Amino acid sequence: MAYTATSFAEPLQRVFDDVLAPEQDVNVTHAHESAYLVERVRFRNRVPDRIERRLYEPVLAFLARTGQWARRLAGGSVHLYLGYGFFGLLTLLVALAVGW
Repeated sequence: MAYTATSFAEPLQRVFDDVLAPEQDVNVTHAHESAYLVERVRFRNRVPDRIERRLYEPVLAFLARTGQWARRLAGGSVHLYLGYGFFGLLTLLVALAVGW
């Protein structure tokens, strides 16, 4: 009696099934001649990365929205950029004068 890869991994999959939450998908394509004849069977088993889905995707979506918003500020006008610098400098001087 010897272990195969499937027989070794199946108990581990059952133990960690709730933690990993694997996604399984089976697609069966039947032949045109008869519904009883199978032309192709595709089995897909994947384990999604929870950290990527719950941490990275929201952070990346927030950064993309922030980038879209910031793109509106950059109109391409030199006068607009000088105005941004002026108001930034003015805010800095007011903050230093108040003692912030």
